[in-house]
Order: sequence, then structure tokens, then C-alpha cells
Amino acid sequence: SQTQVQNLGYLLNCTPRLSTLHLVGAGDFQVGDLEQLHFSFNSLASLTAVTFSQLGGVTDLGVGTTLKFLPALKFLDLSGCSGLGSDFVLLKDFGSSLVALNVKGLRMDDASCVNLATALHAASPPLRELAFGSSKIGDAGVAALLGTPIRATLLRLELSMVQGLTNAGLESIAQCTQLRSLALVWCTLVSDAARWSKIALELRHLRSLSVRKCGRIGDPILPQLLRTAAVHGNCGQMAIDAKATRITRRGKERHEASGGGIVILE
Repeated sequence: SQTQVQNLGYLLNCTPRLSTLHLVGAGDFQVGDLEQLHFSFNSLASLTAVTFSQLGGVTDLGVGTTLKFLPALKFLDLSGCSGLGSDFVLLKDFGSSLVALNVKGLRMDDASCVNLATALHAASPPLRELAFGSSKIGDAGVAALLGTPIRATLLRLELSMVQGLTNAGLESIAQCTQLRSLALVWCTLVSDAARWSKIALELRHLRSLSVRKCGRIGDPILPQLLRTAAVHGNCGQMAIDAKATRITRRGKERHEASGGGIVILE
């Protein structure tokens, strides 16, 4: 409501050293409400972490305009804002400090991934953490995003419900050679037929892998990952989140008996 926006603006003006702001679940929060807060944001040059999550009425234009007032922003969470994602080019003012971005649950497809890649291309330094997901994103969208300079700097990557991602699309992820953590959640076309040994070989720093709810992942993934241990030691410290997959208890026990060193979470 108008009163809520005014109250929030008053609070922001009273906290000029604020470093973190979370606005979550305000379904009636609109793009115009952000515009009214611009003067308040203008006084918040100290903000480094902002969450605009599940704000159904917020658009790319509203967020893009707000970002101009946040030069020190490092962490931005836009997850669940269903009005975002059609024109990420409007978010070109990410600023030079952004290191982590969450855009899960937005109205995204392959075309909007290209727009987001364009916006991120100008970011300096490139991102270290990225989370995104939509059932309409496929291999082309993933390749567009990870074809930007961020592939050389990403440490954490999460793809959630990217149901158009196939085994072939994992090749784009393998280019992110500095990854420490990779989450493929509910990516239903990804299977253990992928070249996991090659992927693990490229991702030599990987310590955490989630294939949760990837129903085509089963026991055959384990020996593929283990084969890389003879080349480098990343599997010796790797944890795999295998909840809601076809990795069986027998497969886990067989792996543990071989002394493979991967911790499998069920």
C-alpha cells in the first residue's frame, strides 16, 4: 500500500549506513513503488546486499532503474519475481561490485538468457555466484549465459528446474573450470549417460555436486566420477546430493567399499 511504501522510505532514510535490505513476499509491491523509493535508495550508497524476492508486481524497468542507485551492490536476489525476465537488457546497470546473482523462478527462456548475458558482459568484475532456473530454458540459453566472461570466475552455479537442459548442454557448464559448487536441481533431461568423467576432469576444483530430483541420474554416474581421481584429487573431497535420484543404496555401498572417497547424501 501507499502507506507501507512511505513507511519503508522513511526507514531507509533513517538508516544511511544500511548494508543489507530484504523485501520478500510483498505480492502487491509494484514497479511504481520502487520508483517512489528511488530518493531513499539514492542515500543508501552503502547497500551491498539486496533481496527483492517474490515481488510479483516488480518489472525489469523498475529494478533496472533502482540498480543505478546501488553502486556498491555485491549480492542481488531477484528470485520468484514473476514479472521479471522478459528484458534483462534493462538491468545493464548491475554495477562494478556485483559478485552474486539469483534469478530463479523468473519468466525466463533462451532469449532472456541472451539478454541477461548481454547485461552481465559489462559487469566488472564478473560474477562468482549465479543461480537461475525456468522450465523454458534449454541448452542454448545455458550456453549463452555461460559463454560470457563469468565462466572463468564462477565459483558457485545453480540451475533449478532448467528442464530443457540436456546432457549435451552440460558441456557449457564444464567450461566453468573454477567451480567449487554445482547444483543441477530438477533438471529432468540430464542423465547418467552424460560424459561425467570428462565434466569432472574439467571441473577439477569441484567439491559439491547436487543432482537432486534429476530422475535419470543413477548408479552409473559414480564410476564415471571416480575415474577422474587418478588424474586429480577433486573426487577425494566431493559431496554429492543424490536425493530423489536413481542412485541406489547398493550403488552407494559398492562405492564406499571401493574406497572412492565421494560422500553421497541421500
